[in-house]
Amino acid sequence: MLMSRSSTQDDTYNKLLQEIKSLRDKANQLASMHSWLSDRYRKAYTVLSTFLLLVSTLLLGFTFISEEFVTRTLNLSADAQKWIIGLTSILNFAGVLLISQLDYQAKSAAHREAVRFYFSIVNKIRSWLDSGQEITLKMIDEIRDEYSRTQSLPKIPDDKF
Repeated sequence: MLMSRSSTQDDTYNKLLQEIKSLRDKANQLASMHSWLSDRYRKAYTVLSTFLLLVSTLLLGFTFISEEFVTRTLNLSADAQKWIIGLTSILNFAGVLLISQLDYQAKSAAHREAVRFYFSIVNKIRSWLDSGQEITLKMIDEIRDEYSRTQSLPKIPDDKF
């Protein structure tokens, strides 16, 4: 003989099911936001470092090209060449210092770690839901405990919400 749940039990279970789905959706959204930030920081680092490398390469080329050739082909005096190379070198070095201070690589890696953390929560909940397992208060508490371990993860800036 099958035992059916009472209306109160059904309501309680539906609330647990709703909460676990809400926790899954929250983790999924946070993972997506961290993924976007990780990609953004990685792209910014790639663009800036590539630009600085290209400028360095051009400076190196101008250093080894004779002044007479540059004067003849670009119609720049020797003094103008020195000023351009000198100022561009200083600006390029400032760019290298700036990129090292911005630390986009570390920010990208930290956000990528947050993606892994939140997707592990999503996958855990998804496996429970897909298996047809009955959702319990203990499961919800386990997920809440997972969420309490986010102190070491990078925060999402308010202007990105």
